Amino acid sequence: MTFPITGLYAAPLLLIAVGLLIWVVKGRGVAKVGIGDGGSDILIRRMRTQSNFVENAPLLLIAMGLMEANGAALWLLHTFGIALVLGRLAHPIGMTNKYPKMPFRFGGTVSTLLLYAVAAVVLLWQTLFA
Repeated sequence: MTFPITGLYAAPLLLIAVGLLIWVVKGRGVAKVGIGDGGSDILIRRMRTQSNFVENAPLLLIAMGLMEANGAALWLLHTFGIALVLGRLAHPIGMTNKYPKMPFRFGGTVSTLLLYAVAAVVLLWQTLFA
């Protein structure tokens, strides 16, 4: 069984993950910290941003793959995937000091919470009524 739609959205998420990893590594170089955060506010922010991504993106991709495997409508999968990529991209933008008054972090967080709720409802529906 293949998951071409889920894979389509997994690819940009993987690139975001690479970007966040590089961002943390560069922050470690600037802060001269090999392990931990060294008390650096910038490094803490970068590490938490990467951790937030790693805590949320994989579970939502798994949910998306399950929805796809259970025969979810194409429009639902693409809407879910677009919202997932945009939300997971918005959150790190909002965590930088460049956009402190912009709603990127809030938008990324809200979209993630909504995607969890949508996935739970869709998966329950598919399991119980399909």
